[in-house]
Amino acid sequence: MKMALKKVAFCLLGGVLVFSAGFFGGIQLGRSGFLLGTAAARQENPEPAAYPLMDLGEFKLSLPGDQVSGGALVSFELALELQEKKAAARLSADEYWKILFRNEVIEESLAQGANAFRNTEGLLRVSEAIVNRLNRVAPQSNGQPVIRRALFKSFILQ
Repeated sequence: MKMALKKVAFCLLGGVLVFSAGFFGGIQLGRSGFLLGTAAARQENPEPAAYPLMDLGEFKLSLPGDQVSGGALVSFELALELQEKKAAARLSADEYWKILFRNEVIEESLAQGANAFRNTEGLLRVSEAIVNRLNRVAPQSNGQPVIRRALFKSFILQ
């Protein structure tokens, strides 16, 4: 009986030791990222770069419609995502660029009409058209356009 009790105690002690080694070993490997490869994942997925923004402010426009659908009132705030900080500093230093860009946005919005603002695909096309139009009048940086995207900060269509 004594021998059987020693065997049971020895098995229990061995089980506890194996369990604790596995448990604490798993915690250590999880912290180091060995099993998940977190160090490699961080190197493969670099954090996206934040580009400088130029705020153009709020636009309130009465857009023409076509014969099927009438016109619409649109209000939106627009910001331009620029390629680099030097271009942002150059464009922000002179008020001329902001005024010119605002006029070009108004002209492009009126040319697109109310129907372009009624769905997401149309809004995306308007955004791309605004960027193309602004890059035609904006100065270039290293032979490349300075404006990456036009971002809508707010948007209301009535």
